[in-house]
Amino acid sequence: SLKDVREQKLTLSHPREFNDPLDTLLVWWMESEIAESHGSELDKKYTLLLKKVSEGIKIRCLSAGKTTKKEIPVEELSSLMWAHYANSHKGFCIEYDFDRDFFTKNRTKNHIVVFDNINYTDVVNPHGEPSIKDALFNKSEFWSYENEVRLVMFDEENEEDFPSLDCTGMIKAIYLG
Repeated sequence: SLKDVREQKLTLSHPREFNDPLDTLLVWWMESEIAESHGSELDKKYTLLLKKVSEGIKIRCLSAGKTTKKEIPVEELSSLMWAHYANSHKGFCIEYDFDRDFFTKNRTKNHIVVFDNINYTDVVNPHGEPSIKDALFNKSEFWSYENEVRLVMFDEENEEDFPSLDCTGMIKAIYLG
């Protein structure tokens, strides 16, 4: 995190690094598909190809705060968020102001960058075949206090485990726990 601040970058990771095994459904679904792949050799190859493609998906989870106002006072950030994600209130919170250039400068012929809100739902079904959007952006209602938005990057060549995106000039404030 400190390196991200110093270098003005956002580091992303694969969803398998998340602390909730059902977040995202993508990991759960891929593991389930591989375990249950009893079909033809072609079905097995297709499933392994999907697994390989899914390795190129990297995510950065962010919070939009409790309100939809453009300016979110730090007092409105959840105490639970500070406890869970800021080293038991001893860490820090970075406020970003993303502009349209962020997506332009971080999109290349091998990278696709998407930013979207999490859809909180009462039912997170790890079985079945979710759409990619559902697998990446659906989460249990239990986590709704996070008011999460996700920055998702697909790296076709999957060159790095923890790629970084340039966010020079977009750090608006840093709040200490």
